[in-house]
Amino acid sequence: MNFSILLVLCIALLVDADDLSNQQQCWFRCTASCLDQQKGSIDECLTSCKRYDNSQLCEDPPCWDHCKDMRPRRPVGPSKGFRVEQQNLSSTVVFDAVPGASLYVVQWKLANAIAFNDQQFEVVSYALKY
Repeated sequence: MNFSILLVLCIALLVDADDLSNQQQCWFRCTASCLDQQKGSIDECLTSCKRYDNSQLCEDPPCWDHCKDMRPRRPVGPSKGFRVEQQNLSSTVVFDAVPGASLYVVQWKLANAIAFNDQQFEVVSYALKY
């Protein structure tokens, strides 16, 4: 399978990617906070924070900036770059770590797709394997 991969963003209590919806940004911020507080694995934190992936969570920009009841965003810079390593039939996406990042969100699409689908993403701690 041929994938075009885009590194969307690195987060540590922050998602700062215009390509993500407000509710996804809040969901990922909650997940990063959960990981920082060692409340579970990535999958467990994504599940426990699912309530933030709700378009009805907020009605105005100030509310979205705080994801209703969370702290304000904390700026974290993007990764300086990434590369794909291939071995046998698998590919590994390796990207430079970002100081302070709790997790990374990698959005992907098929090579022949026109646009990114906001449901096609992976949340990883450092490396992503296909």
